[in-house]
Amino acid sequence: MTVRTVGLPPGLVTRPARADDAYPICGLIAACERDLDGKAEVDADDIVADLARPALDLARDTVLVHDAAGDLVAWAQVFKGKRGEADVRPDHRGRGIGGWLLAWTEAQAREVGAERVGQTFTDNNRAAAELFQAHGYAPKDTAWILEIALSAEPAVPELPGITIRTYQPGDDREVHRLIDDAFCEWPGRDPCPFEEWVPLSIGRETFAPALSPLALDGSRIVGAVLSLDFQDEHEGYLHQVATHRDYRNRGIARALLYHAFAGFYRLGRRSCVLSTNSYTGALSLYERVGMRIRRSYTHYAKALSA
Repeated sequence: MTVRTVGLPPGLVTRPARADDAYPICGLIAACERDLDGKAEVDADDIVADLARPALDLARDTVLVHDAAGDLVAWAQVFKGKRGEADVRPDHRGRGIGGWLLAWTEAQAREVGAERVGQTFTDNNRAAAELFQAHGYAPKDTAWILEIALSAEPAVPELPGITIRTYQPGDDREVHRLIDDAFCEWPGRDPCPFEEWVPLSIGRETFAPALSPLALDGSRIVGAVLSLDFQDEHEGYLHQVATHRDYRNRGIARALLYHAFAGFYRLGRRSCVLSTNSYTGALSLYERVGMRIRRSYTHYAKALSA
């Protein structure tokens, strides 16, 4: 299947992504991150998980742009018609490819009946910010990568009436409900079905049950931190953090974070990272446990006219 190429520079061809394109896409994104931010944050496991989402129709929702030599120079996706993502290889910027991808994401969003579409990108990408604002997009929210340096193994505080243990087989459905209920409190966030959540979390090759602490009140799971272990990296990654709304402000999230930090420290990792967003209200929690902002991103959104 070939996607329209009107408006692209001569010599470029397009097609939808396939599952086996995860590694080339990862390489492209990493090159862009190194160019803009000085460090690549993406891992191939991230892209494998993204492309495996049941709700992502690869034929409809993705596009790859290759040059005459067959090298990948750009790509884009639109998930559920709402959230776009696009990257152009640094040596191909300034050729109009980014503008073409922006138009493509809007067209795909309209095709599925979306009312709004947006993209998130690093605050170091001023060219993208100018492009989006010129096309009617406005900043909507902020995302951050936070990190903490671990000079010693953190002590995990005790919580009256609450026990902490790591993730076990059979926890999947209850943990999913806890996380999805918490995340659905965010504005504009749709429920994530279990079958869609699994490949993004516990179904990933990097999911680390032994580094994923859960908080229990009796037998009820009331808090969770799900961690990913990228064994070729020097830092631990906390992927999802949630506390049941009836159990907040009791120190549960703080204890779970310290538990995960301690687990990674015992593995020899001397820092941990996680991502959060301004609409979660969680930034102050992470700063109180000693995390600091490493990188910031802005989500630009636009209402689509009929």
